[in-house]
Amino acid sequence: MHKFSLQKDPSKPFSITTNELKKIGEQNNTPTLFKLKDFKLDIAKSLCMCGQSLVKKRGRPSSATDDLIEIKKKKSNIAILPPKDVRRDGFNHLPVWNLKRQRCKYPQCKGKTYISCEKCRVELCLNKDNNCFYRFHQ
Repeated sequence: MHKFSLQKDPSKPFSITTNELKKIGEQNNTPTLFKLKDFKLDIAKSLCMCGQSLVKKRGRPSSATDDLIEIKKKKSNIAILPPKDVRRDGFNHLPVWNLKRQRCKYPQCKGKTYISCEKCRVELCLNKDNNCFYRFHQ
């Protein structure tokens, strides 16, 4: 909510802040100048640093970072699947032969295949033992 109001009209919070600074300056007999770009920069810096500790970590990195790296590696191997309505529409889902053998993207299958769906662009098994291609499109 605050981000939207700052993007829409940043002069309102800025004018409130400058009025408060003028009052403080009058009390201390020191003039205070505050520019709008400096105000926006201060807000951006404070939002970026929100929730971060200022103390730098020392020593050997914790295993938590290793866990995050492992999660990232696992996520990169996951194929982007088409939405269900596209997958199940029944039009132009034709098996295409690939040059490279890939792992089947059907959830419970661990097989490798040369076949992918032309429309979905997902590698799926299609043989006498496993018909992941058919199950994927149902």
